[in-house]
Amino acid sequence: MDVIGLRGGMIVGEAGASYGYFTFKMSQRVGTTGMIYANDIDPSVLQLIEEKCRLEKITNIKTVLGAVDDPLFPKNSLDMVVVFDCLFEFSQPAGWMQNTRKYLKPEGRLVIVDPDPSKMGSSEHFLSRKKIQDFARESGYASV
Repeated sequence: MDVIGLRGGMIVGEAGASYGYFTFKMSQRVGTTGMIYANDIDPSVLQLIEEKCRLEKITNIKTVLGAVDDPLFPKNSLDMVVVFDCLFEFSQPAGWMQNTRKYLKPEGRLVIVDPDPSKMGSSEHFLSRKKIQDFARESGYASV
């Protein structure tokens, strides 16, 4: 969380939140003045996040059912959009990145945290840094 610059009060969209492992960690980091929008295309995992929020009285997480190529976050609202360990699963990563731009504030950042396939012994699942950078450039991001 330190490396990506996550701090109190930030409004963050997490794409591919799944069961919320990182969602709940980021929720603690941004605190009560921040917000985490947990996005996924599977409504059943979002229901699990909602249930945990109810049980633990967590109020700074909102779930967002997204589309395959668009996370459907609130427009012009996010300080950061984060993708942890799942960009390789997106069927349209460049299109998804392009569509994500409209949800970021002018100084907002897209952060991709993915294992380096050259260090994993296999390149079947994860995308190389160069491939992710190519997608980002293709999608109009200024610095990668």
